[in-house]
Amino acid sequence: MSKLNSINGGYSGGSPKVRSENSKKPFVDNRVKVLDAQELVNSIKKLYSDGRLTQEGLQLITTQLQKLCEIQATSYQSSITSLEEQVSTLNTQVTERQAQLNTIKEGEDIVATIEALTNFFGKETIQKVKNQSNVG
Repeated sequence: MSKLNSINGGYSGGSPKVRSENSKKPFVDNRVKVLDAQELVNSIKKLYSDGRLTQEGLQLITTQLQKLCEIQATSYQSSITSLEEQVSTLNTQVTERQAQLNTIKEGEDIVATIEALTNFFGKETIQKVKNQSNVG
């Protein structure tokens, strides 16, 4: 058999390199889809009345919807707990800042007042104010 009649058709350099690549990314829609509950109920009723949904299928749909509701309720409760913790932390910080302001108002010595101002506004802010007063 001659080289030209072989499977390669005379080409003996191996398979050709692929020079192009399909780089198109798959589309994923991450937007939240709102489901009309009444439309879902009507669709299920129609499937059941047409005989395309059995009693077991109906029970499975009910069970799955109940699981989804439980997951959603757990998620909401977790979010509420997290928000309550954040509010509590903020309240504590406000109370601490108010105590610092009260210390400043009481007219303690200058060192304590500067320390309280530094704690309240932060070192960076005090340094900026100090630098601005030195420029002028």
